[in-house]
Amino acid sequence: MEYISQTELILNLILSAALFGVIWMVQLVAYPSLHSVPEEDFVDHHKEYMGTISWIVMPLMLAEIILGGWLVARSGVQGEWFFPFMLILMIWLTTFFIQVPQHNKLTDGKDSVIIRKLVNGNWIRTFLWTFKLVYLSFIVYEALV
Repeated sequence: MEYISQTELILNLILSAALFGVIWMVQLVAYPSLHSVPEEDFVDHHKEYMGTISWIVMPLMLAEIILGGWLVARSGVQGEWFFPFMLILMIWLTTFFIQVPQHNKLTDGKDSVIIRKLVNGNWIRTFLWTFKLVYLSFIVYEALV
């Protein structure tokens, strides 16, 4: 396996921790609070939320997939970085094939069924990012101790 620098290890852990924090905030606060937004304000609220959260999440997700791909390219598919990269790919697939279509439906207006699906479907990403952070924490701990 190629040498992975401490900087790469720590950066990977920081990205995972940041996305872990964001996804739990979204899962427990942002998505459930959509139920409380009055119907007449929903379209504007949702549009503002999507614009704001995208500026936070997309740079982190892009950095995460680029660094994850870099580590796999250096260590190979048999290396310890392949599994976290597969988790990243699963997160991206879930994001763009489950969450984004549901958000697109909400641009037309408030729909409690879609909001419930958004919350329930987001548990997949919440679990994946949580598991990834725990897994990476062990890798980083072993590498630095």
